[in-house]
Amino acid sequence: MEPRKVWPAVIQLAGADLDIHDALLERFTRLDQVRDGNAWKIARNSALKTWFDTAPLEFLQQHALALHALLPAAAKNARIRATLDGRLALLLGDEARKSLGRTVVRPGSDPLTASEATRSLCRSVAELDIVLGVAEANWFLDLLATPHSGAATEITRALSDEAQLSDAVLASVASSGGAILVRQRLEQAVSVGRSTDLPATLVALLARMNRVAPLPQDESRRVLDVVMGPALRISERAAVPLDQTAQNELATDFGCWVTAVSQLALFSLSATDVVASVHLVLPGWDPRQIGNRVERDMITLLIAVLHHHQEFANWLVTDLWPAAGPGTKWAIAEAFAVHERRRPGHRALTLAQSPDCPPALARRIRHLLRH
Repeated sequence: MEPRKVWPAVIQLAGADLDIHDALLERFTRLDQVRDGNAWKIARNSALKTWFDTAPLEFLQQHALALHALLPAAAKNARIRATLDGRLALLLGDEARKSLGRTVVRPGSDPLTASEATRSLCRSVAELDIVLGVAEANWFLDLLATPHSGAATEITRALSDEAQLSDAVLASVASSGGAILVRQRLEQAVSVGRSTDLPATLVALLARMNRVAPLPQDESRRVLDVVMGPALRISERAAVPLDQTAQNELATDFGCWVTAVSQLALFSLSATDVVASVHLVLPGWDPRQIGNRVERDMITLLIAVLHHHQEFANWLVTDLWPAAGPGTKWAIAEAFAVHERRRPGHRALTLAQSPDCPPALARRIRHLLRH
């Protein structure tokens, strides 16, 4: 078999056995001193990538200098090195963190390398089974300055994870400027104009921050305004046939706004602010122009607003329903059927009996009401 395939296989078979990894590294180092040529370079990089990605952290920490020395400091090897740097950053002190920070945050850095560094860093938190302290949480927030959406998404998800960051620590960093930093990163992400998972991930983090350390109303309002911009453009963009890419972009933008309303605004803003945003975004288009995911998100949104603001029901029935398309009508009816399990009412049945209710939807409402 080829060395580039043998070494990764043997390294993986070593599993968590530190003695076997030590012996393999000793033999590998001797071979590296006498081997040369392109075939060996490919085999070496393949072996090191496997070690960096799969070996126990204790082994990597013990042999960090030797492993770094084995991988030439060439730009083409940066992504491989980022795996090792990410997994060890929390173990090797300030210099290691500064080095990783440069990989992730520096303007002009490679986005795939930055994403690999943050992926490995966040993975190491779970491997170490630790809860981040204030210093580590603030460092993670500093990494959000990365221009790369993939890397920023990894960091944001780690900060949102209750198993990795306690409410007390998150409250501390949120109230000492962390929430403003996250909101600023959200503004930057939205301003780029590319639909990615990052804005919704940042909004979810801000919603968690608000639960543990309530945001000022003006901050919450700014968050809602930022993500409402792309959502307001849905009606115009959906007026023409959309390819799958455009549909996915609009679904992402709508889902981000729904997250902002249902997880943050409903808990931090007035009913007037929330309902005004919904009144602006929902009319003039139908979720079936975009896809099933949007219809599900619309149902989630309407249920959440109905649960918080009873008077919202009147607008749904008298203003939105009459001109609504089939997907919006379906979302309204399902939302009422679910909501009325909590607060009994008759609007769902009334809609099912209305002459402009599609027969399939009327059957669906009756089924929901019976079960």
